[in-house]
Amino acid sequence: MADLKRMTGEMCKHRVINSGLVLFEGGSYLDIAFDFNGHKQQARQFRLIFCSPSLDPVAAETMHNMLGSDLYTLSVRVVSFYDRMQEDQNPDDIFKRPEGASSLPLKALHYLYQTLMDIMFTIAKNEKIHLLYFVAENKQLNTLYTRYIRKFAEQRNLTCVINGACYAIRTPGCPA
Repeated sequence: MADLKRMTGEMCKHRVINSGLVLFEGGSYLDIAFDFNGHKQQARQFRLIFCSPSLDPVAAETMHNMLGSDLYTLSVRVVSFYDRMQEDQNPDDIFKRPEGASSLPLKALHYLYQTLMDIMFTIAKNEKIHLLYFVAENKQLNTLYTRYIRKFAEQRNLTCVINGACYAIRTPGCPA
């Protein structure tokens, strides 16, 4: 498990559960287990999903407005993630926090998002993905994602496009 004790002062760990990306029709996913600060009640398992844009027809118009012809000429993946406990509790609404799951402290949230971003960009590099596109599922996430995306893009000298709750980031492998 990777850890972040030196940065947070608390022990946060994660490990990738699958031996690689698991393929399904139109996409792939990776399951990641997180242990936040050694508290069993804060241990979570998330699924990080990469789908082709065609699997997300609701966002098609927004994607086209944000990305233009890049949507058709570059490798684009819609990225999402969810808590696997919610999949068991309510598979029709997987993006909500599972019932009974505690809120994560700010440092644990930072570790979660930073780790997910690092994994997304590693997969983008390995799979030759040029653009990552995702949507914040609610207003609270929109505020949080906007800060993280801007900071992440600035730190890595990446271009990002933000349109409301929709985000697109050009990966380092994206042609100019």
